[in-house]
Amino acid sequence: MTLQLKSVFKDLLWNYREILLSIGTKPVSIDRQIRFLDDFFIAEEVKDIVFDKELITKWYKFKPEQGELSKFIRISFSRRFLNYLRSLGYDVEIPRKPRNISSNQQCYIYNSEEILKYFAKFMKNVATRSLNLT
Repeated sequence: MTLQLKSVFKDLLWNYREILLSIGTKPVSIDRQIRFLDDFFIAEEVKDIVFDKELITKWYKFKPEQGELSKFIRISFSRRFLNYLRSLGYDVEIPRKPRNISSNQQCYIYNSEEILKYFAKFMKNVATRSLNLT
């Protein structure tokens, strides 16, 4: 599906997209974020090229159903886009950097005995399946 932008920022978003594509970024990596920004500007009925503290507050809450990682990506992308706008001379506020995402995941390192048990069970399952296929 072709990316269709409708907000007052559409030309700037499109130009920013072209810059990212020219440096090797894949469209799948950026089109969703560009669409989020465009949808936000439309939902908030932004008529001028502005991004102030009020919009920042709303932007942080824009997709309440999003998980922390998605929110982190969305806000990080918007920060880069707004920095691009600043480089063009637009007076826009830059949202604060989102907090780093921590993970509760803990790695487990298997010992040699556990690895041997795992592969022995795996080989037994493979042998059983090959016997059932013949």
